[in-house]
Amino acid sequence: MGGETLRNDRLLSLDEAADYLGMTVDHDAPGEAMRYLCRQGKVKYVKISNRLRFRRAWLDAFIDGSAVPPIG
Repeated sequence: MGGETLRNDRLLSLDEAADYLGMTVDHDAPGEAMRYLCRQGKVKYVKISNRLRFRRAWLDAFIDGSAVPPIG
């Protein structure tokens, strides 16, 4: 694997995932908003020790799954 692939596949922290989804602007507590999505089973994550971690691909899948189809 090349170094670029490894950097793109790096696990994101809770705050980084919230920022990736644009929650840092919309929410006073973006980490809590991310935890809520995890508790609801809407976002895939791994738990390492007591910390939640996310892959960009999982966040992209959440975005794609949340897309509203066009009307008409």
